[in-house]
Amino acid sequence: MFLKMQPRKESLELQIYRILNYRTTIDENMYEKYSHLEKGFLGEQQFDAMVEQKLPADWITIDDLLLEINNTSFQIESLLFSHDKIHVIEVKNFEGDYIFENDR
Repeated sequence: MFLKMQPRKESLELQIYRILNYRTTIDENMYEKYSHLEKGFLGEQQFDAMVEQKLPADWITIDDLLLEINNTSFQIESLLFSHDKIHVIEVKNFEGDYIFENDR
């Protein structure tokens, strides 16, 4: 059985932007930030669905791990544990056309 240690949750920032967007008209900069947060969360949910379908049953995942070192907070989006490795995953949800040439 695939084990998920905790369900992924929306960030407090995204929750606030959703409330503001629902209750009032937000300016273009705020809407751009809100849209960016929504896309990021959607990408994380899509990643989670793919992980649950594709990874072996004996793997463990921890999502949204918030850590603090020297008064600096940071988030690890996903840690995947296999029997011999730990994978640190940062999910990005970009859209558009990308061209790779000469390893760039």
